[in-house]
Amino acid sequence: MFLTIHGPAGALIGSFAPDPVSAFTLGMLSHYAIDAIPHGDERLGNHLEGAAKLRFIVRIGLVDATIAAVTLLTILQPWHVWPSFTVLAGVAGGLVPDGLQLLHHLFPRVRWLARHQWFHDFCHVRIIPYDPRLIPTGLVVQIAVLVAVVVARRALQV
Repeated sequence: MFLTIHGPAGALIGSFAPDPVSAFTLGMLSHYAIDAIPHGDERLGNHLEGAAKLRFIVRIGLVDATIAAVTLLTILQPWHVWPSFTVLAGVAGGLVPDGLQLLHHLFPRVRWLARHQWFHDFCHVRIIPYDPRLIPTGLVVQIAVLVAVVVARRALQV
């Protein structure tokens, strides 16, 4: 899923976590769990190679990061102050796997990044098989997950 989903989910998790380390870890685990839900962007950019693929990923990532930032500011607004470090750790944990994916594209020969990329891809397309015809449905799923996170956040007043 996009950062727009992972950041708010991490914020919600972080708001319940007892400490920043737990928040970060649970936020990161939530990333992989949410990615296992078929959502339509699993193979985004796979039609490209090399520098063209990297440029495409960066462009999509910048748009996604902007939408994620606006979404997070909207969700975190009730604090009227900077949210707790634990909430921010949850957000960071929710976003880190995609950052590691970008690093893998920049440094494809780094072994631990390649292992992470394999696991990330496994979560995206192997747990529940990916069907490229489902992109419109997948976008609806992403919006539904985001709405669920926002509603849960507001309902729980955390």
